[in-house]
Amino acid sequence: MRKIIISGGIILSAILSVYFVISPASAASPFAGKILLAVEGHGEAWYINPTDEKKYYLGRPADAFRIMRGLAIGISNADFSLLENKRLASAKVKRLSGHILLKPQDQGKAYYFEPSQRKLYYLGRPADAFRIMKETAVGATNEHIDPIPTGIINTAAKTNNPNTKLWRWRYAGRDYSIQLDLSTKLYDYYRQQSKVFTYTGDNLPSNWRNQYYGQFLNNASQDNIIRQITEQLQKQATTNQLTADQTAELAAAFIQSIPYDQNRSDLIQQPNNQITPNYPYETLYLNRGVCTDKALLAWLIFRKLGYGVALLSYPEANHMAVGIACPQQAANYSTGYCYIETTQFYHIGLLPSSINGQAASSSSVTLPSWQPSGNLAEPLIYQATAGKNYGGLSNLQATLSQISEQKIASDQSRQIINQQQVELSRRQTELQQQQQQLEQYRNSNQINQYNQLVPIYNQAVQAYEQFRQYYNQLIEQFNQTVARYNQLLNSLQLSQSND
Repeated sequence: MRKIIISGGIILSAILSVYFVISPASAASPFAGKILLAVEGHGEAWYINPTDEKKYYLGRPADAFRIMRGLAIGISNADFSLLENKRLASAKVKRLSGHILLKPQDQGKAYYFEPSQRKLYYLGRPADAFRIMKETAVGATNEHIDPIPTGIINTAAKTNNPNTKLWRWRYAGRDYSIQLDLSTKLYDYYRQQSKVFTYTGDNLPSNWRNQYYGQFLNNASQDNIIRQITEQLQKQATTNQLTADQTAELAAAFIQSIPYDQNRSDLIQQPNNQITPNYPYETLYLNRGVCTDKALLAWLIFRKLGYGVALLSYPEANHMAVGIACPQQAANYSTGYCYIETTQFYHIGLLPSSINGQAASSSSVTLPSWQPSGNLAEPLIYQATAGKNYGGLSNLQATLSQISEQKIASDQSRQIINQQQVELSRRQTELQQQQQQLEQYRNSNQINQYNQLVPIYNQAVQAYEQFRQYYNQLIEQFNQTVARYNQLLNSLQLSQSND
């Protein structure tokens, strides 16, 4: 009897922060309520809690999210409305400055009230905490970070059942959640199941990989938990009047919201590792997974929702994704599948421009495309099933085409503006020279020369003013084009993590 082991994919992520360095200080009080970024270390971020003036380490996105929400103070809807509309009494505003504000009367929503600009930032998901770090963090040296005492809070989730898992994420501007009561007994069962491919005889079966992935999927005892997931998804979709395509996008967002397993990713990078995929039940129980784990879970969920689905394997990129059946004329691949990335928040049908390690690159420099290329050009397809089609890719293609058109238009406008700016500067210089000449004529009492130059100067001023108005119109048109471009870009990311 022979065995083959297949290792799972990994996920790598990076946070880039922009900050300003401030002068050292000997006490924490000047920084109460602020987020400090250690410029002499590895970019560690610390939240200085105004209540106890201690610093709290904002580690991974999920940790930052839980810590910041864990330090929240309550605020009524009435006071929050006054604060949001800048009508709250100044004494209360001062007291709330720098705090995390929790709204018990509004589903426990939390906001960071940044003390410098006194601006509210919504803390709906871990990505928000890191976005806030990027936008508001202040660079600080060890000289003024070290003296601040360190605070510690218990970030563990509080539930009556220690095996209860809660996922929260945001899709199309709304908050969604799924709660599951998982079984340690079932988790142990799957943990002990075979994760290698076993065969008899001298020749490896030609479809052995298809059979291998099938053993993670074709297990009836997982069906109950997958049914619970899809029932909760469909119930919330009905409540919010989502279409079938939007329900599929909601399901993709749930899978994408499951945290990445950084520890396993580190192990997988080691030579000759023996790391194997997890069963979907394990991924849910552990609430983390790498690309292969999440792709297997996604396959079960989309199949339960009635869609045609397949595993898309990219050996060259050492990556795995999920394909959902699409109309042939709109699909990413000639096989009739739309690409679904599980390691990052990507719209169904968007392929990442590159793979970082074995995960989709988080870089926004290059716009994702629906046209497969590079290492993601043609996948190996496993566990393909028939079912209904996802029909949202044609709309996505139209949006990407509009984005491309807006990008070309903005580049052209920018080029014209740059050219006209040179002409505007030339005319301005010419006016200044004429004005200086007029001053010289007047100071030297050369009245005839002065009077001859005045109408020429006035005509030049009038022409300059007309040209300046034309230039400002170009700027306004350019800004409108850029605003539309940004709006279209934002429409591509329908979902974000909330936990």
